[in-house]
Amino acid sequence: MYALLLLIPLNMVCVFAFAQEKVEGLGIFKLNETDTSVITKLEKGKGYTRMAVNSKFVLDKYLSDYRFQKGFTIIEFQADTFNVKNNPSWAHYCADASTFLLSKCTLMGITCENVILTFYQGKLNRLECQYPGEMVDSITAKYGKPEVTVYEEDGNCTTQNKVYTRTWTNGDIECVMQITVNDNPICNLEPYRQMWLDVKSIEAIMNPCDMQRKDEILKKGR
Repeated sequence: MYALLLLIPLNMVCVFAFAQEKVEGLGIFKLNETDTSVITKLEKGKGYTRMAVNSKFVLDKYLSDYRFQKGFTIIEFQADTFNVKNNPSWAHYCADASTFLLSKCTLMGITCENVILTFYQGKLNRLECQYPGEMVDSITAKYGKPEVTVYEEDGNCTTQNKVYTRTWTNGDIECVMQITVNDNPICNLEPYRQMWLDVKSIEAIMNPCDMQRKDEILKKGR
């Protein structure tokens, strides 16, 4: 009986030690919690250089500059209202939204590039970035096994690309890791990895706001 009582706490310890966490964010970035003050903290604490950009032309110049790729830079991007059709897909027009592009950032001990943070009414509601392959194991260890789907899509090659998608869900919050590959050696396609976390209810509010504001800009001929 005494030996059995000793085993019970040990089993409980094992259960708690291997329990997966619920999806809330990555590293210091917590969806629905982190506010825009984190940008100032990155400037002061991590030595990031911050700049404001409202032109797709200027944005492209920075993105192609090796100093941006190698350094620690934060770009606060405001949608280009003069060249709306050329804006990146992650640009926002809604007055309550703000977007920041980090050249690189350490998330869960792994360096990720082109980290995009979107805030709605001052709170983080979306994070997206390009990720290295080892990030999959880190996310799985933290959040458990994902739902996995595979589909094919047309690409710039004779054979279709395969898109593998891993999804973790915690109520209103979703984490998606996607990799696009093509095994045809003729295509010479490097695997493309993209991940994002977002708050579905906020996306449902912000997307119509973006569309309405974008339409207003286009109607004005700007």
